Amino acid sequence: MKQIYLNFFTTQQSLIKDHIKKYSSLEKEDILGTNKSMERQKDLGGIIVNYDLEQKAIVNSYDILVPGGSCFLGDRILVASQIKNHIEVLDKNLKFISRINNLLFNNVHSIFVTKENTLIVTSTGLDAIIEIDLEGNLIFKWFAFEHGYERDMFGNKREINYNGDYRNLDFPTLYHT
Repeated sequence: MKQIYLNFFTTQQSLIKDHIKKYSSLEKEDILGTNKSMERQKDLGGIIVNYDLEQKAIVNSYDILVPGGSCFLGDRILVASQIKNHIEVLDKNLKFISRINNLLFNNVHSIFVTKENTLIVTSTGLDAIIEIDLEGNLIFKWFAFEHGYERDMFGNKREINYNGDYRNLDFPTLYHT
């Protein structure tokens, strides 16, 4: 049996298109992004599926709000939820096992497993790359504003309180560096 895993960012693409069309017209044509967050983010859906290539059928599926990156860690699958700002840990049958959290998770996109079984995670809402252990404890942090990208698209200086909880805050793309 040949199987693959696929994650679909949204099951409601028209909501994203409508939002971008409505809020991406700005005075400067060379600036891309929106200055307003989606009001109906929780309506975007999202799903990860286990698909059998020989049978041409879905074996299992798991609903997850706006899945970002995903990766394998042994017999587990790690999937970032960009809206919930955590990483869901699933078994190969797409059954929920646990959740990994960190206060610096904000619009989590990519996940990469290192040789030491730590995780490199992009927290794009904060313009950050962080390394955590499997319990979510911070090992390393890198912020764009500390490395020459200190201003957002409007020219405002960007700073982060390292002890803040950013999981429930929202930063539209134009406020990123």
